[in-house]
Amino acid sequence: MKRLRLGDYFVTYGWLLPVFAVVGVIGFYWPISAINEIKPYERISIFAECYEYKDETLPSDLATFFEGKGVADISINPYPPDSDNINSYYTAFGESSDILLLTKSSCDSNLHDVPEIMADWIGYSDSLKEELGIPEGAIYYDVGGGDYGLMVYNATDPEYRLNFSEFGSFAKDGIGEDVYLLLRSTSPNFGEYGLENVTTNALETVTFLLERYAD
Repeated sequence: MKRLRLGDYFVTYGWLLPVFAVVGVIGFYWPISAINEIKPYERISIFAECYEYKDETLPSDLATFFEGKGVADISINPYPPDSDNINSYYTAFGESSDILLLTKSSCDSNLHDVPEIMADWIGYSDSLKEELGIPEGAIYYDVGGGDYGLMVYNATDPEYRLNFSEFGSFAKDGIGEDVYLLLRSTSPNFGEYGLENVTTNALETVTFLLERYAD
C-alpha cells in the first residue's frame, strides 16, 4: 500500500480543515450561549394590541421592582390591532407572552368554550381576584360561565375604574374596542395558578399594572 506524505494529506483532506474549525467553534460557544440564554422564568413578557404605546418607563420601572428577584428581561410588544400583520405578530410574540392585552374582537376570535382552547388561559377565580386585589365593579370576558379576561379598557364608559389608557391608546380616530387582560397558563410565572409553578413574577406584574393604572 502506498503511503501518503504529509503534503499529500493536505491535498487530499485539506477541505476538511474548515469543517473541523466550524464544528470546533460551535462546540465551544454553544454550551456557553445555552447557559447565558434567558429562560422563560427569567423573563416577563407582555403582548398588547394598542395603536400607540405610551408608558415608556414601564420596562425600567418593572426592572427596578424585580431587582434581585431573578428577572433578567422585561419584554413589551405592542402592535396596532388593525395591522395586516397582527396575526403574525401574535404568533411570534403573543403565544409566548405571560400577559396579553387583547381587544374584544381578538377574544371573540380566539376564546371558545372548548377545553383544549381554554386550557391555554388562566381563569379569574375568586381566589385569584382576591390575590390580585381586583376592585369591585370589574368586568370580565365570559367563556362558558368562567371569567377569562379582565376588562382594562371600556370603550363606552370613560368612568370605568380599570383604565389602562396610560399604557397605550386603544382607540383610533375616536373609535376603539373593549380591551381585556389575559393570562397565559403555560407561563411559568403564575405560581399555583399556571401549569408550571416556577415563579410568581407574572402575578406580581399584574398587581403592579393594576396599581399603576387603576383609578
